[in-house]
Amino acid sequence: MANRFRNERIEIKLTKEEKEVFEKKMKLANCKTMSHFLRKCVLEKEIYVVDIVSSSISSTRSINFSPQDGHFNKT
Repeated sequence: MANRFRNERIEIKLTKEEKEVFEKKMKLANCKTMSHFLRKCVLEKEIYVVDIVSSSISSTRSINFSPQDGHFNKT
């Protein structure tokens, strides 16, 4: 295995709850390994930066992120 194409390593630490959300999303993405899931998320997806502080919001609804279920909830 000395000639591996992917020879760089990344380590992350998660809480039990974060790991459960991670694994849930990994299954939803049909990824069998954490490595495949991370590569898919990082390399294939666009990153959007939303600056809510400096932009005005015309909607009366607010959007909250729930780390427990990993979803955005409209209120």
